[in-house]
Amino acid sequence: MHKNYDIHVSKPRVQPRIIPALYCLVILLQALDLHSTLRGIGHQQEANHLIAELAVYVGFPLAISLFKGVCVGAVVFSFMVWKRVQGIHDMLFAIGLMAMVLAYTMVVINNYQH
Repeated sequence: MHKNYDIHVSKPRVQPRIIPALYCLVILLQALDLHSTLRGIGHQQEANHLIAELAVYVGFPLAISLFKGVCVGAVVFSFMVWKRVQGIHDMLFAIGLMAMVLAYTMVVINNYQH
């Protein structure tokens, strides 16, 4: 005779406060990237070809500021989307945000070292 064992595997959960904190961290890193990039004007060539091309027409400080403004706008839009689906795909949002935090942290550290 077979015994029927019910095994319940719970999905990994993300603490509700971690996602807004990660969004704030991404925006802070965007600001630090802007500051460190503007601080280094004249020392290095801009690696982002889109910004370098835009800078030809509007100047480098305005080009980088516009680009960072668009990036922050995308982060805010992503936060608004997360608020609408909160609790459904929190783990995916958290993983994506952690990847962004890691990438921008490396960019900012690199910028301040040069």
